[in-house]
Amino acid sequence: ILMPENTNKDKVSNYSMDFDGVGDYINCGTGLGTSFGDGYTGPLVVSLWFKADVTSGDDGLFIFGGSYGELSVALKANYLDVYVAGSSKLHHSFTDTTDWHNLVVNLDGSATSTNQVYLDGVAIGSTFGPYTALDLDALGFFIGYYWSLSYPFQGKIDEVSIFNTAKAI
Repeated sequence: ILMPENTNKDKVSNYSMDFDGVGDYINCGTGLGTSFGDGYTGPLVVSLWFKADVTSGDDGLFIFGGSYGELSVALKANYLDVYVAGSSKLHHSFTDTTDWHNLVVNLDGSATSTNQVYLDGVAIGSTFGPYTALDLDALGFFIGYYWSLSYPFQGKIDEVSIFNTAKAI
């Protein structure tokens, strides 16, 4: 989705999705979840760019599934939180509302060394161990919120990509 905003000076700023924190989000449907199916333990990578307007609230960048989801990322109380298979896997200090950031969540349920979160190309936190299989069949993928539409994002998100192969950083 390209949403031109010609007052900005660069391509990323000109074609990003702008979320106002009052309930707008992108519903990508359930087809992606169905293609992965239930019991998925293979590689799953989500990559995106974001620029937060607020980091002190409770704002979701994306979610795969309901509640905390099988995979979700949120900015909560000045932290970047990542949830995998419904449980917290990363709680990383984050307060920047000035710059754009690249976030990559790189999962492979069978390999501890490749379960990692990268912020601007740098691994943050520690790697986390194998997780139970992800049950993704018929689950929706949503950009700009998490936890049952209760926590919408405030800021801009761009270039959301999802891969079913390991991503080299």
